[in-house]
Amino acid sequence: ADIIAGKERLPFDNRRAMAYLQSRDRDLVRVRELLLAGQRPSNKRDFKGVMVYFRSDTHTSIDRFGCIIVIKTNRKTLVRRELVAVPNSMCMGLLYSLHLNLGHPTADQLHQAVDTRFFN
Repeated sequence: ADIIAGKERLPFDNRRAMAYLQSRDRDLVRVRELLLAGQRPSNKRDFKGVMVYFRSDTHTSIDRFGCIIVIKTNRKTLVRRELVAVPNSMCMGLLYSLHLNLGHPTADQLHQAVDTRFFN
């Protein structure tokens, strides 16, 4: 409950480490290139993995640690959150690790916790 409310930090929420991992992901490297150049993705060149970071309901940027973040507003609660972009190759491992570290929460509880910090 404290994690969902934003009072407690989620395990693996280290922006410097995530920036390093993002630099190893092809799609997130392309997102970074586009953000630094002030450009939008191309329908011909860029894949769905890049396009998702430039949807109209999100704002993607690079934080002071060099980490790609997505600022997203929850439609129900209107709460704005900074979410760390997670490389696709890491998603299942991150979920499994969080499930173990958080004491085996239900799928819904895990989903709520992940939605407070991570974006994919």
